[in-house]
Amino acid sequence: MKITDEQRAKAQELAEKLKVSKLYVNDKGEYFTSENLAQLSVDGNKKKYQKLDFAPVANEEADDIFAQIKALQTVEEVQAILDAEIEGAGDAELMDACEARINELKDAE
Repeated sequence: MKITDEQRAKAQELAEKLKVSKLYVNDKGEYFTSENLAQLSVDGNKKKYQKLDFAPVANEEADDIFAQIKALQTVEEVQAILDAEIEGAGDAELMDACEARINELKDAE
């Protein structure tokens, strides 16, 4: 099955809205967060659906962000980043790093 650019764009919008890193689309243009549901929608025919992966690629910029979070010295600074991330993209790894740093700072008090 070939995915069109329009289907890929719609899937990316849905993935961001649902805060998931992968979606499945069948030959009918239906989208699923579960591979099992995608398979059931086409009677198990793997040629009639495709997985789309939107997981962010790890890069140096992400490593720099995590290093900056680790370098922050107050709970308030880290909490501000965490709050902004909750309101924004909702990157789970970034939020986990913030929560871990907050716990480290609180334990040090």
